[in-house]
Amino acid sequence: MGAEMSDQPDAPRRTPHPAIRIALLVAGTLLILSTPIIGPLPGPGGIFVFIGGLTLVLRNSRWARHRFARLKRRWPRLSEMADHGLRRRSFHRRRARDIELGLREPEPSLRERIKRRFVVRRNDKRSR
Repeated sequence: MGAEMSDQPDAPRRTPHPAIRIALLVAGTLLILSTPIIGPLPGPGGIFVFIGGLTLVLRNSRWARHRFARLKRRWPRLSEMADHGLRRRSFHRRRARDIELGLREPEPSLRERIKRRFVVRRNDKRSR
């Protein structure tokens, strides 16, 4: 059981067989390349196809991870959104560290954000 994935951030990750990794890398590349074809179709399908392809490529290519890290250093705000969208562990660790150091305010829960939004809207409608 030692090499299985775990919810703990420090647990070693299990790497798939090289043939499976290459197949996933090719599938991710095909998804990224198919994005311009799917993009013009109605709905946000192209975005999800691109994100899925990017996820597969980043998880299976060391070269792509290094390039992605370079881009993240150059444009930190965009990288934060990308990490959040990809649900990367490093994003959650950095966010928890920043909250602990007082560099960032803790975000309210989804329920509280929804409640605030509807309370603000109700108050706006009543004031009209």
